[in-house]
Amino acid sequence: DGLILRVNGESMVPRYKPGEIVGIHLPGKNQFSVKMIGKDVVAKLSDGQTVLKTVMSGKDTSSFILSSVNPLVSPIFDPDVEWISPIDFHITM
Repeated sequence: DGLILRVNGESMVPRYKPGEIVGIHLPGKNQFSVKMIGKDVVAKLSDGQTVLKTVMSGKDTSSFILSSVNPLVSPIFDPDVEWISPIDFHITM
């Protein structure tokens, strides 16, 4: 089981452009792991947002940051996630 999602927004340009497709497997993990650092993920946040970001390490071993490629988009520090899943495939348009 999984999801196929269409990229919306410009936070990850030029790596992912609006209208492109990404696919993930579900169920995702309910928390971050160190294996995710540096990986692109789709995360469902507790506030209802679903975001495409890169996982970065935080200030200590138990904190994480969801970072954008676009430097104009602020990172999300220690986000509260419902689930998080690595990108399995990416289709460029």
